[in-house]
Amino acid sequence: MGRQLMRFVEVLNDVTDVIWDKNDSSPRQKFYYTIFMKLQFILDGIHFQVLNLDGKRHYGLSAGLSLRTCMLDVLNLYYVMDVHEDQEEAELRINSIMADHLKYTLSELKPVEKDDVVKRWPELFDEDQKLKNFQRLGTKTFINGISTFNTLIQETKEAHHLYKIFSKYEHNGAFTFDLLHNPYSEKGNDVVKYMIYSAIGVCALACKLVASNWIDNNMPLMERLDTSIKELLN
Repeated sequence: MGRQLMRFVEVLNDVTDVIWDKNDSSPRQKFYYTIFMKLQFILDGIHFQVLNLDGKRHYGLSAGLSLRTCMLDVLNLYYVMDVHEDQEEAELRINSIMADHLKYTLSELKPVEKDDVVKRWPELFDEDQKLKNFQRLGTKTFINGISTFNTLIQETKEAHHLYKIFSKYEHNGAFTFDLLHNPYSEKGNDVVKYMIYSAIGVCALACKLVASNWIDNNMPLMERLDTSIKELLN
């Protein structure tokens, strides 16, 4: 899996070249590219850990924490993609995600910093430069909002399931101690590897889906992407 992941990331690098060549800076494309870039970078960053899950069993923890971020990014991505045919709703969902940062930081900005944010993101503010009242986001919002396309619904269920497990690494609680020690038994290590491999598969399918915004199905690069994903999933 580690070697296959390295080859997959190499294909993603070529996809990035195509994205940059097309130079589409629309809000939706910027959002898609941001998610794609995060998935690409994280997968590239954990391939060494995946290669060594048996020799360095604690690598399962750091890989799981990184993949927790990926699973949340996939939920973000599918939340928008599920309404991609409704441009107005898609943009509203993107703006809700963009505004989430500002809900907690806007009051801490200096006036000149706030003015700069308003200029960069005018669609997030009303005429009085107050942040618009966007929907409060969370994993439940994403899950409930992904209801149109069956393929997205199925992938969302898998991503959410893995997100909840990896979150028990992130948030210390009753299960954390046992989870940290799981890799040190053969059965437990197999479970950890299975979860990591499953999460990588979720990321791979998400990368292909978002890449289709820039790459046609009949392009050789898409064929390489398909081949690389099949290697990961088999």
